[in-house]
Amino acid sequence: MNYKAILSLPILLLFAGCGTHLPELTSPQVLPRDRLIAAIHCELADAIREQLLEGPARHFLIDWQAAYTITLKGNETGTLAADANKFPVPFDRAASSVLISAGADVKGTANRTAVLKFSLNVVDIDLRAAPCAEAQATGTHPFLRGNLGFGQWLNEALDTSLSDGFIAKHPDRLTSIGHTFQFVVLATAGINPTFTIAPRPVTINPSVGVSREEDNSVDVVLAKRSSGGGGSTTVSKVKTPEQTTKVDGYRRENEQARQRIAEADALLGSPEGQRLAQLQTQIRGREAAISGVGGSVRPGLAGPNSLDLPNDLATPLQEKARRDFSELQGLKEEFAISGGANFEQQQKDRNEAERRISENQSKIQAIEADPKGVRVTRAPAAQLPPSENSNIAATQLQLTLERVIGNKLNGF
Repeated sequence: MNYKAILSLPILLLFAGCGTHLPELTSPQVLPRDRLIAAIHCELADAIREQLLEGPARHFLIDWQAAYTITLKGNETGTLAADANKFPVPFDRAASSVLISAGADVKGTANRTAVLKFSLNVVDIDLRAAPCAEAQATGTHPFLRGNLGFGQWLNEALDTSLSDGFIAKHPDRLTSIGHTFQFVVLATAGINPTFTIAPRPVTINPSVGVSREEDNSVDVVLAKRSSGGGGSTTVSKVKTPEQTTKVDGYRRENEQARQRIAEADALLGSPEGQRLAQLQTQIRGREAAISGVGGSVRPGLAGPNSLDLPNDLATPLQEKARRDFSELQGLKEEFAISGGANFEQQQKDRNEAERRISENQSKIQAIEADPKGVRVTRAPAAQLPPSENSNIAATQLQLTLERVIGNKLNGF
């Protein structure tokens, strides 16, 4: 399991006496600090993994994040000072050992604190990984045993929270859970000492005139992801399947209509089309002149007897009407020979196509304007890393305040 750490080592009191030495938080020669941290991290990952594997009711945790802060403290007072001949001695409520030397008689006090912060995304936990106990048995650190009780706490915390019917149905309303674990690391003497992580309090009577008081703790917080705020809102149109089918049909009709318009315009733009358009205009002019004096022309090409004029029409007007009719017949004949019938049909199809497009566009707009077809979607903002998760930060602050208040009430 990969994890990141931020390590700070504030030295609370460096030297209160000339013979005082800083106590080791853990002995690198016997119990390396990174092994202790790895054990804590592995136990937490195990606890979360067990919840995810328990069933669908706990799967909401996959979108959560976790953070934990390990605080290691060593406070050493006594009459034995350190010299060049230090050796580890297993000691009571301490970490792995206390370094002392024989023969010295200088009083002093020394403190050391290590604060290590780690975080992880639950989704990164390998559900197929072996439990910590199996991993340790294969060589992580065969002499480190015990646990802090993460699994029991997490199970009880979630059971309690999800016992509420509303939270069980809406686990997204659960924002975070957190707890502070105080612990010690106990060591047994021997060539191959065994180290055990255990919750406080543990009492072992010291065998020398040195006391080593530990306040080791782990603040554990699990919280839902938090975003950077913002996000985006999108208003989109949605259609029923029937409306979608209709709109698709209208658009296909419009595409076909546009093809007919393009064909008619192509013919009109050619020399043949331009001549036909000119003949059509002249034919309509002669027909209008004849109609203007009360005459009528039968449709199509016909002889002179196809002209009907009023009986009371003056002779000059009758003669002009007959000349117009004669020219009309010649124009119609040329128009017919040049493909006028196809030209007229294309013009009619073009007009019908324009009408169809206009009608279909109105129908499409009516469907898209339907207020029942509006959908508002909100895209979430980018997810923040655990170190910037406001839910985690708020719970960590609460744990810190509760610990400070508890220390004051207990006189620390």
